[in-house]
Amino acid sequence: MLRTRLGLRVKTRIKPTFMPNTQQWNVPAATAIADTDKLSGSQGPNLGQDKTFSWTLIKTTLSTFFASTFSGLQSQITALQNLTKTNPTYTPPGVTEDVTGTQPGIYEVATPISGSLAISLFVGDSGGPGSSPAYNIHSDIGSVSATNSYAFSFNASTDGNHLWGIINYLTGATKNDSLGNPYPTGKITAGTTTGTHLLWIGSYGIFYGPVSGNFADITNPHTYSGLSDILLANVSNNQFILNTGSTADKFLIA
Repeated sequence: MLRTRLGLRVKTRIKPTFMPNTQQWNVPAATAIADTDKLSGSQGPNLGQDKTFSWTLIKTTLSTFFASTFSGLQSQITALQNLTKTNPTYTPPGVTEDVTGTQPGIYEVATPISGSLAISLFVGDSGGPGSSPAYNIHSDIGSVSATNSYAFSFNASTDGNHLWGIINYLTGATKNDSLGNPYPTGKITAGTTTGTHLLWIGSYGIFYGPVSGNFADITNPHTYSGLSDILLANVSNNQFILNTGSTADKFLIA
C-alpha cells in the first residue's frame, strides 16, 4: 500500500526477480502509482529511485544475525558443559612383592629362614618400568640384587632381617577430561617406587604344657622336649592359654 501526493492510497503488487549473473534482485517500478513517495534508507531498497537492492546486503545481514545468535548459543552450551565436566584421576605405580618359602613373621631365634622374593611393577598410570636396571632388591646391608628376584637364606635373629623392592618407572600418558581436553594435573612423571619392608625376626620362646613323670627328672627346663606349646615374644601380648585337661596334674612353663 503506497500513498500518492494527492492523498490517494493505491494498492500495487511488486514482484522482484533474482538475477543470478549479477547476484542482485530486480524490483520493477510501481507503475500503478503516478508519483510515489521516496522509500529510502540504508537498510532497505529505494523503490522510488533505482528499484534494486544488493544481495550482498542480505547475506551480510543474515550472516551477522546468525553469527550473533549462534555465538550466544555456543557460550551457553560451553557453560553447561563446564558444569557437568569431570576430570580424570591418575593412579600411582607401586611394587608388588611375592615371597615363596618362609613367609615374613616372628620365629624362634636361630630358626632357619629361606626362600625367594620376586618383585614386579604395578604400572598404574605410569609409563611402565624404566631403563635398566629398573628393578632392585634391598636388605638391611644394602642392595642385594639388581634384578626382579632374590633367593635368601639366614637364621632368625632378634635384630630381624628386612627385604624390599625398589623399581624405577617412566612418565605416563596425559588423560583427557570428559570434554576431550588434555588434563595433565596429577599426571605420573618418571620416578621410583618402594615396596613394603618385609621382616623376618627372631624371638626367644616361652615353652609350656603338661609334663609326665616327676619334676625332679627335668634337669634343664629350657631344653625339655616334652613341652607341647611355645609362645614367642610380641605375639598375642605375651598371653597364652594353658589347657590342663582333666588328667594332667603337672605343668611346666620355661
